[in-house]
Amino acid sequence: MNDFKEVITNILPVLVLLVIFVLGFRLHQKKLPDKNRGFFVLIFFLLVFLSIYGVRTISAQKFYVSIGDISEYNSFISEEEVYIGELRAREEDLLNELKVHYSDIDSYRESMNSLNADIEKYKNLSGFTEVHGEGVIVIVDDGVRVLLRDENPLSIIVHDVDVRKLVNELNNAGAEAISVNNNRMVAGLSEVVCNGPTIKINGVQQTRPYVIKAIGDRYKMANRLMDPEGYGANLMKYGIHYEVLTKTDLHIDSYKGRDTFDHVDEVED
Repeated sequence: MNDFKEVITNILPVLVLLVIFVLGFRLHQKKLPDKNRGFFVLIFFLLVFLSIYGVRTISAQKFYVSIGDISEYNSFISEEEVYIGELRAREEDLLNELKVHYSDIDSYRESMNSLNADIEKYKNLSGFTEVHGEGVIVIVDDGVRVLLRDENPLSIIVHDVDVRKLVNELNNAGAEAISVNNNRMVAGLSEVVCNGPTIKINGVQQTRPYVIKAIGDRYKMANRLMDPEGYGANLMKYGIHYEVLTKTDLHIDSYKGRDTFDHVDEVED
């Protein structure tokens, strides 16, 4: 509504001046009777007066601002400046909090990377990941020689104890990962047990020949396995097939047997 009034106030002087111009032009172009000419002259001067008064009034309205209004505006500006200052201070606090959160995120990522590295490390140590490296392959199989008179046929058959002792020799020679017929051997979880004429490893029935893989120093392990006083030499005396191969790179599968202990419980603080 105020905008409408302001528009009317601004346009009114223009309209008055336009009417004055038209009347002046008509008076100039047309000769009026003397009795009417005085009336039109009076109207002309009246309109000029109203126009000048209106313009001065409008000018005063446009350019005059009271001290009270200036004080009110200054107070409003001061309040807005205080509010803007508070917003900037809040912005600064939020930016500082954000920096702290970014720092926490970086620390969390570093901790997670370290934790993941430890997980992979202990998975490798515990046998729950596939690994590769230099090592040896030991092949053990039942003997095929002719039995001596009254000799027990079991003397040329590979038993569970034979496999366990060879695994122990490899461990003593520094083997870092061992498998038997692609069954990963894990301390405390793996089992090599007799099952009639065959062997069961990690609960899975196995058939001959028995292929033992070990990753580690291949020369150190081979020397231990081929020691004339070692268990392998004893097997060969009985006619058991016993073969040791060195490899620059071989793969050993991850452990896939049971992953819980039956009698061990964690000590709580």
